[in-house]
Amino acid sequence: GQAFLIRSCNNEYTAISRLSADYLNSVAMISRSSRFEGMAIFRHRNGTYYLITSHLSGWEPNPLTLFRAEGATLDDPRWRNMGNPTRNNVSFNSQPTFVVEVVPSHASPYFLYMGDNWLHAGMQGLQDAAYVWLPIRFGQNSVFLDYRTAWDVEDPFAPRGTW
Repeated sequence: GQAFLIRSCNNEYTAISRLSADYLNSVAMISRSSRFEGMAIFRHRNGTYYLITSHLSGWEPNPLTLFRAEGATLDDPRWRNMGNPTRNNVSFNSQPTFVVEVVPSHASPYFLYMGDNWLHAGMQGLQDAAYVWLPIRFGQNSVFLDYRTAWDVEDPFAPRGTW
């Protein structure tokens, strides 16, 4: 397989680099785009790459931005801005950390958004920060992160009360 590093470079631009076979070094920067931070990149089962990220606003929450690659590889992704998948101006006070595919025992696989919530840390302050985990819902030409106070990992899109 191939590994990549995505990062904010001096808060000037976002870069994607290909990593060496042992994952210890960057071989080359293969893509450069606008300024963002808190990036999480994932690949849909259909081969499409997605990038979910936040803007640079210090500790203040801001709307997330989701991009879909129109290109077939990360060498030339041609990112298409799909807007804010949360439709919430502070994106539930979260910043992307990671996206992982979940394979339930009796349902279709789905992607899980994991975001840091620095505003609602516990008693220990930032070292006790909270997290937002939400299932990512794919529509025909859109992607959504809907806020839920509770949901079932085995059936994440079921109406509340049915699990």
